[in-house]
Amino acid sequence: MKSRMVQSLMTLIGASLLFVGITLAWIISSQDSIIDPILIEVNPGDFEYSFYYFRSELFQGSGNSKLYDTLCINAEDQECFVEFDQTQPSLLSTNGSTRPSHQFSFALDVKNISNSNRGLVVLLTELLSSGYLLNSNQIQRAFSYQVTKIVYYTDVESEDIKDLLDVVYAGKETIPHFGLTPEVEYELLSDFVLTPSGPNQRMILYFTLRFDPEIKGLDEFGQSTNNSNAFQNQTFQIRKIKVEAVLPT
Repeated sequence: MKSRMVQSLMTLIGASLLFVGITLAWIISSQDSIIDPILIEVNPGDFEYSFYYFRSELFQGSGNSKLYDTLCINAEDQECFVEFDQTQPSLLSTNGSTRPSHQFSFALDVKNISNSNRGLVVLLTELLSSGYLLNSNQIQRAFSYQVTKIVYYTDVESEDIKDLLDVVYAGKETIPHFGLTPEVEYELLSDFVLTPSGPNQRMILYFTLRFDPEIKGLDEFGQSTNNSNAFQNQTFQIRKIKVEAVLPT
């Protein structure tokens, strides 16, 4: 078994946040919301990181875009990556409505700055839905999460290596959905080793969250309503992402 060396090397925490960085709130009908800033806690001993979201009016995800080739230059730019800035309370406009089939893409750049090999584990946790009438209709269960690409990075990206290495990632066999328990940790990646130097020292993890149109609401008897109306006017928050170091096996 791997022994975890550092708990929560990177923790992104937010309260009542409206689509801010990794704390996400999806508004099915447009509405105003109070926005608080995000607190980021980083243990610099093992990894350094940068985190980006893909700004898009089309809500179709980042596709096969390369992070550092598609950075946003201006505030009005779309279909490009924006670096997370903890001093900004809001990183994405929420003037529009989020609907089933919309996708939200992210990129996490991680570098091993220790003096030995480090295994990398990335987890999403502390989920919270609000505005639902029935517990079974929390909007978080309508979202899937999937790693779309993993690359090593020097000055250029390597080919996609997620299926070339013996690593575990979300979506490797089936595309998972979030459950209803807020304290559950949802694994994006594990068994990925970064070296202290050389071409395998730094990687970029791309992942996407999708509002699955196949997930329908349930009535009070647990029967499908055959529509997504139960998810309207809800918000969905992911309050924490963890990047943990483990001893490689």
